Amino acid sequence: MRTGHGFLALASLLIAPGALETSTAPPDWYEAHIVSMVADSGVWVADNSAYRSDQEPMDSYVIRWQRGIAPGTMRGDMYGISNGRRTRPFFEFRTYWHPGTRRVTVLQLGVAGQVAEGELTHRTDGKLVIEQTFTNPDGSTAKQRHVEELTGRQRIADSFVAEGATWTKGRTYLWVRQPAP
Repeated sequence: MRTGHGFLALASLLIAPGALETSTAPPDWYEAHIVSMVADSGVWVADNSAYRSDQEPMDSYVIRWQRGIAPGTMRGDMYGISNGRRTRPFFEFRTYWHPGTRRVTVLQLGVAGQVAEGELTHRTDGKLVIEQTFTNPDGSTAKQRHVEELTGRQRIADSFVAEGATWTKGRTYLWVRQPAP
């Protein structure tokens, strides 16, 4: 028995071409964010001298961003520079527009088995907020937030950790986008 559902689905797409694209398209601010993050070399460097210690020997941190394979996506990896030498990457990132949830999703994977999932939002003051839940290999979790302000080739990133319902401010980094080689 034929129900005609396939015809109705096709007809709805033909009647309103682009309707699905418009309602599920990423916001303009997100595309502008991708353009800024991958511009020039796509490499951003943050000085870590204020936090350097025997337990954290990094002189600086580096994140390298590039567009992903699909529209509205980007991927990155984070590594350190210690005594002038590059470490192996210890985080990789996937940031993408999810047309089903209509949100910018951030996925972060750590070399020690951590998985962080969350969302990137745009505030009315122009700052970007990344809020993620980190899950460790033992199943324990922690919530983190990063509030970022981008001006030209620089981005100031403030980090926060959730302690119950309270967000406690952590570190602040100045990330500088490096020129293309």
